[in-house]
Amino acid sequence: MVDTYLAYPAPQLKDYIKCYTLREIECRDNPIIKPLWANDTSFLAFWLKKEPVAYYRNDERIAVNMEARPLFGVHTQYGGYQVFGGSYKFVGVEFKDNGCYSLFKVPMQYLRNQLLNSDDVIGKEIRFLEEAFSECYNMQRIKEVADKFFIQQLYRTTHKDVENRITEACKILKHQQFSSIREIADALNMSMRSFEIQFLNQIGMSPIAYARLKRFQRAINCKIKDPSSSWTSIAHHCNYFDQNHFIKDFKIYTGDSPSKLFQNQPPPTENIIRLV
Repeated sequence: MVDTYLAYPAPQLKDYIKCYTLREIECRDNPIIKPLWANDTSFLAFWLKKEPVAYYRNDERIAVNMEARPLFGVHTQYGGYQVFGGSYKFVGVEFKDNGCYSLFKVPMQYLRNQLLNSDDVIGKEIRFLEEAFSECYNMQRIKEVADKFFIQQLYRTTHKDVENRITEACKILKHQQFSSIREIADALNMSMRSFEIQFLNQIGMSPIAYARLKRFQRAINCKIKDPSSSWTSIAHHCNYFDQNHFIKDFKIYTGDSPSKLFQNQPPPTENIIRLV
């Protein structure tokens, strides 16, 4: 069973952080398998209750350091799966598109398809945030502690107009409201080269790769919301005009074909409790 408590950040952080989560997992008798599909979101985690987690990638078991504060970069390919077989509790910080870059100025292309210790990327001060989380007694308190830390980080960081331009580009790409990448660069008053460099640096992948991944995620969400929908109708709805491309994307992003995905890799069921 997975209970997920969800809270949204303070207004000052709404352009940088999507949400905070607290997940409590009890699965000692029935292990939970969590597939690691491709994801355009950067994610910071803090283990509060630490039992071993098995992580498998390319049929190889990789040790998970439960003492670390893991930072997941964007993933542009299937990343394997995790096996939870005990009692767990962890806080998550889910960043918006270029939110991690804007707050910490980390070149995101170096985090792509990586699971790193945030101490090595962000700095040792992240340990103090984990210590503060460990003393929190509910989700409201976790939100308050997180807001304080990230607002302080926001005001310590210099922000440039080009970050706003990349944020706007992500909105256009997300909704497929473009005919070419050059059209977006022109609309943002950027050269093609500058646009592609900034996008890679702030997001961690190229604009085309981002749009492609967003389209895949939209297809997944359509299936989750309406399991009775056929993959063919979903493909058309999400502007896949070639069935071969549709299948190819799924194999790259999930390691499986659309028809077998939820049969072979059903995502864990979560009981989501939103903080009002």
